[in-house]
Amino acid sequence: MKILLLEDDAMLNEIMREHLEKNKHQVRSSCCAIQVEQILHEQSFDLLIIDVNVSNIDGCNLLKTLRDQDIQTAAIFITSTTMFQDTKKDINSPCNDYLKKPFALKDLDSRIKKIQILSNVA
Repeated sequence: MKILLLEDDAMLNEIMREHLEKNKHQVRSSCCAIQVEQILHEQSFDLLIIDVNVSNIDGCNLLKTLRDQDIQTAAIFITSTTMFQDTKKDINSPCNDYLKKPFALKDLDSRIKKIQILSNVA
């Protein structure tokens, strides 16, 4: 699966990228929402993993902008925000799934597997 990861915590970004690559995913990662938006206009991905609380543009607004630009790539939000669970229930939420920080990498794997099955993406 080709994954674009947005996580502004450099250490967590590296841990997640290495884990995903170890699990045979092709990963491009960034710490900057603006850079992610530019990357998405140059390349396509099977999955976006987006931290909600990043500088420049928050992850929710970034994904809403992408959806408005007809970029419909499946997305998983990762967040430390405690109120996000209620937000996710909103029918207008642009993400397919979310994980609350801290999370186990096996939980991320499960979310990815679910999206692979629903999307029929290898």
